[in-house]
Amino acid sequence: MASLSTVSMQGLDANPGVATPGLHCGFAVLGGSPGTRQYDLVGFAFGVLEPRVVICQPRQSLNSNLNCADVFVVQVISTSRTTIRVVVAAADGGGWGQALRLDVMVVE
Repeated sequence: MASLSTVSMQGLDANPGVATPGLHCGFAVLGGSPGTRQYDLVGFAFGVLEPRVVICQPRQSLNSNLNCADVFVVQVISTSRTTIRVVVAAADGGGWGQALRLDVMVVE
């Protein structure tokens, strides 16, 4: 079983006046890891227990070409009204040193 870390979401619904009801977008900076890891992404306030769509996109946190050949796999394990649990792994089975960022979009 992969180790578990809790990470607070950032930028969630940063523009509540123009936000679309039931649509939640934000990101979490996961950092590096020696291998496969589970993350609890916290800070959500869903109106439903199981959202219809949860999309997670890994990307490097610096908006620059770092020439990292890493490829990542992300799987959503579970959801609650406040938390999304995901597993993140490097496709080559190893770890990663870059400050990995996970962009998240949820449709209730």
